[in-house]
Parts: sequence; C-alpha cells; structure tokens
Amino acid sequence: MSDVDDKVKVFISSDCKKTEYRVLRKSIKILLEKTGFIKAYVFENDLATTIDAEDRFIDKLDESDVVLFLIDNELKNGDI
Repeated sequence: MSDVDDKVKVFISSDCKKTEYRVLRKSIKILLEKTGFIKAYVFENDLATTIDAEDRFIDKLDESDVVLFLIDNELKNGDI
C-alpha cells in the first residue's frame, strides 16, 4: 500500500447537526479509503488538538485535493 502522502486527500463536509449526514459521511469515508489510494477527512474523526477547531477545519480544507459537499434542498430559517 502507498504512503499517505501519495494518496488523494478528500475533504467530506455537510450539515453536522443532522444524524443522517453523520452516517453518510462516515460511510463515504470508509468506502473511499477502501480503494487504497484515498485518504478522507471528516471533522468528527479529528483528534483533539490545541489548534482552534475552525483553524483546523480550514487547514484540512486547504490540504485537500478534492472537496465533497453533501447538500440538500431544505431551506433554513431566513433563506429565500
């Protein structure tokens, strides 16, 4: 298997408040990493660190080769 640095880095993001998205993010991460050439990042699997959560999130986003946003058509309060 190749070194992590050789793998495509995929950042997976969605609404963290919805349980169904948490399950979907985890499932996508597992499926992508089973290929052997992808390293996927999801925020909830991040280890504790002294770095501010927002800064860590942005750092991981900057390091990624691919960003996968999971979105739906649901309107939130104030959206038109």
